[in-house]
Amino acid sequence: MPFALFLIPLYICIISPIALQYKMNKEKIKILFVTTWFPHEENKHKGIFILEHARAVASTGIEVRVLFINIIHSKSLFHYKYDEYHEHNIKIYKKEIKSIFWKFLYIIPYLWQRLGLSAFNKKIINEFKPDIIHSHVSFPALIIGDFIAKKNNIPQVLSEHWSGLENHLKKNIFSYITKNAYTRVSSIIVVSEFLKNNIEKLIPNKNIQIIPNVVSEDFCFTRHGTDDNAYRFTCIANWQAPKRLDLIIESLNKFSEDNKTNIILNVIGIGSQQEFYESKIFNPLIKIKYQGRKTKKEIQDIFQQTDFFIHASDYETFSIVIAEALQNGIPILASNKAAIPELINSNSGILADNTIEDFIKKTGYLLQQKWNREEIASFYNQKFKSSD
Repeated sequence: MPFALFLIPLYICIISPIALQYKMNKEKIKILFVTTWFPHEENKHKGIFILEHARAVASTGIEVRVLFINIIHSKSLFHYKYDEYHEHNIKIYKKEIKSIFWKFLYIIPYLWQRLGLSAFNKKIINEFKPDIIHSHVSFPALIIGDFIAKKNNIPQVLSEHWSGLENHLKKNIFSYITKNAYTRVSSIIVVSEFLKNNIEKLIPNKNIQIIPNVVSEDFCFTRHGTDDNAYRFTCIANWQAPKRLDLIIESLNKFSEDNKTNIILNVIGIGSQQEFYESKIFNPLIKIKYQGRKTKKEIQDIFQQTDFFIHASDYETFSIVIAEALQNGIPILASNKAAIPELINSNSGILADNTIEDFIKKTGYLLQQKWNREEIASFYNQKFKSSD
C-alpha cells in the first residue's frame, strides 16, 4: 500500500514518545483501535480507510486489534450481537445493536461507554492488554476509548476525520463529555491542515499532528483508453450532504448541451441524492451510469476508462477519493472548499466555486488543458512517500 510508506514513519514518531513515557519498547507495542466507522455487511465501504490504517500500522510489526461498535437501523425493537473475526489478519471485536430507535440510541454517550467497557473487560483484556488505545473520530469513539483508558490507566491517541466535529462541540448537549475526553488525550492526529486549524480553535493547547488517510495499494497508474468520442468522468461518494451530486450532474449536463459535447459520467456510491437523480432525464449528449457501490478493484477498473475525476462537496476534512484518483494519474475538477485545495495543484487539477456556473466554466478549462497522467501519478506517489 503506497500511502502506508508515508504514514508509518510519522505514526511511529507520534506513538514512540508515548511508549517511552510508559516505559515500553516500541517493537512490543500493542494498539487497540476503537471505532464506530468500519466496513461491515450493511456497508462494506464505511470507514475502509480505518481498516487500511490498521493494516499499515500492523505492517510495522506492531500488534493491532480493532474494537468496532455499531448502532444501526433495523425493523426490530432491539437486537444485540457480538462477534469476533479476522480482517486482513487483524482481529476484530465487534459489538452491534440494531433497533428501530437507533437514532435515539446513537446520541447517548453512556450507552457507547458501557458497550465499549463491557467488550473490553469481558473479551479483550483477557487476551490482549493494549499499551495504547487509538480512537477514531471524536464522537462516539473518543468517549468510548476515554472511558476504557481511564478505567485501565492506558494512554489514548485520537485520529480525527469528522466533518461534524465543530457542530458537535458547539451544539450537542453531551459535548461536555467529548471536551473532557479531549483533555486526557495524549496526542491528536488529523488528516489535513484545514482540520488541524479548526481543532486548534475549538480545543486549544493540544498536541496535533497531520497524517493523511491511507490510499489502498489497489490504486496505481495505468494507461487508459476508450473506444468512443465521449469525455468520461467519474465521481464517488456516499451521496448525501455535504456531498453535492447536484453540482456535478447539473453542470455536466448543461456543459454537454451548450458545447455539443458527448459526456459519460460514472456515479459510484449510493444515497438519497443519487436516488433523486436516477429518475430524471437529461439531454441526449450526456450518459449517466449509476454504478452503485463498488469494490476497490472495481473502482480501479473504472479508473482505467476515466478521463477526469469530478468531486463536489461543501465540506471535506481530506478526500480519500480524490487521493485515489490522483494516485491513478487522473486530473481532477473539485470544489474549492475546506481541505480539498491541499490535495490539488495546477498540474493535477482545477478548483471551482460551488456554483453550477463556475463548475461549467471550469469544466471547459479542464477539457482544454493538456494533462500528463503519468506525471500526476508519479508526483503523488513521491509526495506520499516524502517522509519515508
